[in-house]
Amino acid sequence: MPIRRLLFPYFAVYAIDAPGQAAGEAEMAADAPYPEFGELVEQVGAVMDAFGVESAVLMGVGAGGTVLTHFALSAAHRVKGLVVIGATHKAPGWLEWAYSHASQFWLSWWGVDGYVKDQLMQRYFTWREEADEGGLMRLTYQEALANVKATNLWKFIASYMARPPLDDAALASLTTPVIFFVGRDSYYYDDVVDFFGAFNSESASWVPVWGAGNMVHMEMPQELVTPLRLFFYRCGHVAFGLAPKE
Repeated sequence: MPIRRLLFPYFAVYAIDAPGQAAGEAEMAADAPYPEFGELVEQVGAVMDAFGVESAVLMGVGAGGTVLTHFALSAAHRVKGLVVIGATHKAPGWLEWAYSHASQFWLSWWGVDGYVKDQLMQRYFTWREEADEGGLMRLTYQEALANVKATNLWKFIASYMARPPLDDAALASLTTPVIFFVGRDSYYYDDVVDFFGAFNSESASWVPVWGAGNMVHMEMPQELVTPLRLFFYRCGHVAFGLAPKE
């Protein structure tokens, strides 16, 4: 994947999964407590502390982008830069609320079955046969979903749905460099446009990607390479920014 080849030679990369969402984790009991949204935000700092990371460039997709932006507002001194892919800064609207509650109900009764996989793929991807040679992306995502435990997933959805909106004034005052990516065909395109618009234009950049859904980094990762090089150069990683093209 171009993004991995781009980042790994220059950075120590830490992946943070929400509790219960990593591949291979055991299924939680239905009555087991799950972190509230604010606790998910706090866990970002806890993970950084555990690895001795004082500050970092953070990258989040979807719910992860929202969590990391909340963290950036609460601990701006620890965030050198913020890469946000297909996220929202709003509290859930009634359509999202209805969709998520239907998903939670289905997951609690039938688990991560074919219907759930198809619904998630239709919501987050724009599948084009010419872009998915041999169906590799579809197969990869389906296999990843096969490792997700249904109870763990609906608990995370419930926590994310309780998120508060981000304050526009606070976002406008954030001086941390931010770059937004979103597929032009993303279900959340308008939300991401509004999210970007809340930031100071001097600190935020915007990269729409044609022919992709929300998961730009999986569908068209090559479209992220040059913008990310320029962004990291802006964040102070000079050698990285001037690296030769792949």
